[in-house]
Amino acid sequence: MKKNYSKILNIIVVVGIILTLILLSGIPFILGALSKSSDINIQSKFIINITVGIYICALPYVTALFNLKKLCTHMTSKNPFSKSIPKYINNIAYCALSEVVIFNLMNIIFYFAFDIYLYAITILSCILVSFLSLAIGVFALVSSKLFERVIEIKDENECYRTFKEAGNYYGKFIYVKKNNKAKAVRFTTLNEICKVLNWQPGDILEYVEDKSTDW
Repeated sequence: MKKNYSKILNIIVVVGIILTLILLSGIPFILGALSKSSDINIQSKFIINITVGIYICALPYVTALFNLKKLCTHMTSKNPFSKSIPKYINNIAYCALSEVVIFNLMNIIFYFAFDIYLYAITILSCILVSFLSLAIGVFALVSSKLFERVIEIKDENECYRTFKEAGNYYGKFIYVKKNNKAKAVRFTTLNEICKVLNWQPGDILEYVEDKSTDW
């Protein structure tokens, strides 16, 4: 059932990407039609400027959608705890936070460079976009850190389970090492760990120069 939810979310994201690209491709035609309307006064010379501004503001949003698509693909795959997932969530956060800067900056440029200002619409859109983008950005950053921790816990549990199934009890050593409390390890222990987990000694040990030792 959970996998079906992930597939549905994946489909929704794909549809969102397609609709967004269609809408962006139709922006010049929509603005052209509005410029000919008597109710909405948009000068034709500003259509290109407004179109470029909309495309620039849409870049972080579209980038975030594609990262969300990759995220959904990983969630529906056989490896939902891939270490790439926090990276995609971070990318979404950066896109959301950059949207705050880009959107407000474009409105400032429109006002001072092209004298384009829609009063209440401009103010409300800046407030709404800034609030939503900040909320999404902060939530994504927190989610990324939480997911990184979940992956670490999962790896630790798999390590302990592997040792338990092998009839060994070196999980304590891994715990001690992870908390930087290990001062020594027997070669026999190291041999068993590498054998059970199919690791190399370099995956466990790291050389750190001891500058306090006098020879």
